[in-house]
Amino acid sequence: MDYSRIKFSSFTSDKNYCELQAYFQCLDTKENPEEPAEVLQPVRNLRITYKKRDDITEEDQYLKLSFDQDYCYEGLKGISDFYIKDFLRYKEDKGIFDEGDVSALVESRLSKIRDWKNRITRADYIEHPIKKLLRDEIDIFDFYLCQYLDNPNPNIKYRIQFNWIRTDVIYFFYLLRINGAIAEITDGDLGRILDSVMDYSDNDNFKTLRGSRKLLNDYRNEGGKPENPANNRLQEVFDDEFFNN
Repeated sequence: MDYSRIKFSSFTSDKNYCELQAYFQCLDTKENPEEPAEVLQPVRNLRITYKKRDDITEEDQYLKLSFDQDYCYEGLKGISDFYIKDFLRYKEDKGIFDEGDVSALVESRLSKIRDWKNRITRADYIEHPIKKLLRDEIDIFDFYLCQYLDNPNPNIKYRIQFNWIRTDVIYFFYLLRINGAIAEITDGDLGRILDSVMDYSDNDNFKTLRGSRKLLNDYRNEGGKPENPANNRLQEVFDDEFFNN
């Protein structure tokens, strides 16, 4: 089934919604009008009989399909990917690369989709599961655009991912500081820098460092005791073999 007519804007007004329902009705095998039937107001529990050719048996199948579950829900799943690709394609086609122009484009899209979300939230003609999926997909696109503002070149890394646990990453920089490998810097400043550019490993996933300042302060107050488990693990990492690679 072709879901290409389904857009976020299809649900932002009862007029657009009725137009989508009219198109769905024209897929009804029994009626099969040349032009979509006119729908003057949203129809609840709209269903059609849809003819589908079985790829294996090459026989016609007649399926009872609902507008909400079989058409809208299926067509909306993952639709945020379409909007993300459309945004990037538009940006490339229009040659929008200047930082100010990119920012203006993103802000314009954010304003539009947030208006769509508000309209959808208020709409009483949309069934709850469809409304929830719409809001979820809009949120995914919204999050992408916000991230794009912070990093318009996602293929360029801005964070360092350590294959160490959180405490080892922070203790490593604590050692660099107390051994004079980096200039003197406060716990607050060093912690802020680590939190802004460092990720640590957690069960095969990378997570953003948080609370580095407090742990740096704890190490300072404890004097960075050699029996600290992080100290022992780092000694195993930086063995003689490490410097022979």
